[in-house]
Amino acid sequence: MAEIRKTRKSQEAVRNESLFPDLLGGGQIYILRYDYIYGTLSVSVNGILLREGTDADYIEIGNRKIQFNIIMDRNDQVVCNYIKPL
Repeated sequence: MAEIRKTRKSQEAVRNESLFPDLLGGGQIYILRYDYIYGTLSVSVNGILLREGTDADYIEIGNRKIQFNIIMDRNDQVVCNYIKPL
């Protein structure tokens, strides 16, 4: 279960949110529960922190989705932390 903490009057931190694949995304697109503030997202798979970018592990799509550039297994545990606006 994701932990949410208030950081400022207009922001909250979301920690340890487990992500699941978008069924229409072929197993490579994952949807976050909340919108996030760009630049605050960190993603780990099976405890390994990943890098964002087209030539790295994943890319951000909008403000609620990520697409992995690496092959995901259905048993992979995807966890993220980010700041969300109120």
